Amino acid sequence: MSAFMVEDKTINRVASKLYHDREAAWTRKQLFEAFGIPMDGNRDQSAAQLGQLMFTLNIRGVNDRYGSDQAQEFRPLGYAYHYEMTTKMQALKSLRCWLYQCNEGDTDKQDLYKIMDGYAHSLTLSIISGLPEYDQADWG
Repeated sequence: MSAFMVEDKTINRVASKLYHDREAAWTRKQLFEAFGIPMDGNRDQSAAQLGQLMFTLNIRGVNDRYGSDQAQEFRPLGYAYHYEMTTKMQALKSLRCWLYQCNEGDTDKQDLYKIMDGYAHSLTLSIISGLPEYDQADWG
């Protein structure tokens, strides 16, 4: 397996969608309980907090893969949040990329990784259940 530092826009797409998506209330509740990220109030501040946590876990995954302080070889280690308007599909693809790049060492055992992996499953179900083919399939 290999890993790299994702771009800010990859993280920002996920964080923006999560904090501006009515269907993500359960994930936001989990993030509040685990990390104290506010569920209500300024959504962009909450998304920025999540983005910073995601960036930090990405650093950890890359360093676990290549050795201490190697993440900085991929890109400058500064992160900046800004809102990214995105679709569910793009948010899912960006989230799957981030999860893959973080999946080194024991990062998959970290609360953030587990919560975000659950969000990926929720997004997937939401996308699939909205497809006409799903709607037309027999129930049962």
